[in-house]
Amino acid sequence: MVRGAWWRGGRSGARRASLYAAYKAWCQNEGATAISSRAFAQRARELAGLASPKEMILSNSRKYYPGIGLLADEERA
Repeated sequence: MVRGAWWRGGRSGARRASLYAAYKAWCQNEGATAISSRAFAQRARELAGLASPKEMILSNSRKYYPGIGLLADEERA
């Protein structure tokens, strides 16, 4: 999923809940079993290079992964 649906780099970031929801949908489409939201959050933080959840972007009481986001359907094609 990471290579086909995520971007990494200088853009702002993706909301934690949105990224996990997209991952779960991807798993369902692929017939794969999704990992827990906690395990997913830990892996996403590793990909973003964050040592702890405290390093995430907080805006309007929502957490964002800096430098990781979702590609629009058009960008994936």
